[in-house]
Amino acid sequence: MAIGHAFGPDDAAWLPTTVEFELGYMYESHPKVVDDDTQFITFSVGLPDLWFEPTFSYERDIDRDDGTYLNLEVGHTFSVVEGKEEGDDDILAFRVSLAQGWGDKRRVVAYLPDVGNDEAEGLGRASMMDTCVKGELTWNITDGVSLGAYVAYYDYLFDSHARNFAKAYEATGSHTDSYSFVTGVSLAVAF
Repeated sequence: MAIGHAFGPDDAAWLPTTVEFELGYMYESHPKVVDDDTQFITFSVGLPDLWFEPTFSYERDIDRDDGTYLNLEVGHTFSVVEGKEEGDDDILAFRVSLAQGWGDKRRVVAYLPDVGNDEAEGLGRASMMDTCVKGELTWNITDGVSLGAYVAYYDYLFDSHARNFAKAYEATGSHTDSYSFVTGVSLAVAF
């Protein structure tokens, strides 16, 4: 659940481009085999009118580990089917993005718990975490209603220690890779 608003040059003459803000709350349910459920407070700010659409996000776990996660994402949206009139949202759009996450010591330990090997002692430190490459397809069904689908690749590209730990982590079975592919769908309603 999130609330947000975009401010642009029409709202404040000193703004050179649109600035989007979003404040949210998220409840995450986990199978008991993996970990306890947890809750997050999130905040993000983005510049959607720039060609590389940068977004900076802050996430704070308020339940399980009290850890902080930061993420910087850049991407670009390509029109597949344009809106009927100028100024309308695209009917169908494809967005490609690249993001890099960073977690403080508590966040890293929560995501890569001690698996009992010799590297566990050095895990408790801040780390570059997920590097993500994502493709998203969005269909704007009507004004304010959209359906989306995405595929993403995640890995620990910039921290070999965390990458090795991710390879050794076993939550629900044997895991020998540090990367993962994730897919999903979304339905968004704005009013």
